[in-house]
Amino acid sequence: MKKPVFLITSLIGALFIGSCTSYTDKDYGPVSFETAFEDGDDMLFEGPNEAIVTIPFTPEEFDIKKETVGGMKLQSITLNTNFPGGFGVFENLKVEVSSDNTSSLTIGVMNEVPNGNVITIEGLESAKIEKFNTVDEFYLQIEGNLKEDLDEVFDVFGEFTLSVESSEE
Repeated sequence: MKKPVFLITSLIGALFIGSCTSYTDKDYGPVSFETAFEDGDDMLFEGPNEAIVTIPFTPEEFDIKKETVGGMKLQSITLNTNFPGGFGVFENLKVEVSSDNTSSLTIGVMNEVPNGNVITIEGLESAKIEKFNTVDEFYLQIEGNLKEDLDEVFDVFGEFTLSVESSEE
């Protein structure tokens, strides 16, 4: 009776230890981007609007092998604009990522937006980006609720840094 229990316990222990992967956090970034809130006719309407940009996923540029990438989290994203009213024209801002292989995930939120032309949004601790080790690009989406109509495109540029879990030592 003791022999089968010992064998089963040993087998479960070996599977558990073998399935555990230790990860080291590495920085992916800073990555620069440019995009714009636009609605096709140089007019933005009060309410929800979005800006989307495609970002190449090239962890090798930051000495990270793509196949070793586990989860990722946004450290921070800095947004800049030359718009005269600054970001104060928005009630709130939300940053999301997605890819052709993954659904959309909110990784940063700013509930009260200051009037400045430069803002920084910290990443959400609970938002872990998964399954990006098989993609060549992903979509960075910035959503915001405008307080009023705008009769021009709202350009945004900036940079972000992700914290990447890598199984590399």
